[in-house]
Amino acid sequence: MCIISKLSNEVINVLIDYVLIKQSGRLPYNYVMKIASSLSNAGIRTAEEAMSYFYKIRDKYTKFIDEQQTKQATLNKISINNDEPIT
Repeated sequence: MCIISKLSNEVINVLIDYVLIKQSGRLPYNYVMKIASSLSNAGIRTAEEAMSYFYKIRDKYTKFIDEQQTKQATLNKISINNDEPIT
């Protein structure tokens, strides 16, 4: 049975909108199927649940990027301090 057929029409609409935005207007089949599978496995039934799911993904990604930038800035400071002569 096709994964898409397990999703409601409203969830499919949110899925398509999300993919079009993330993929700059393209709708790659494998990408759509992977996300559809994730939505199905998460038990997403409504458009509101789907949007909430995508917001949570965005928030996790944003937090990850912020943490990586903080780590890099710390490493850069350590590197700069180690290059300075000790007086």
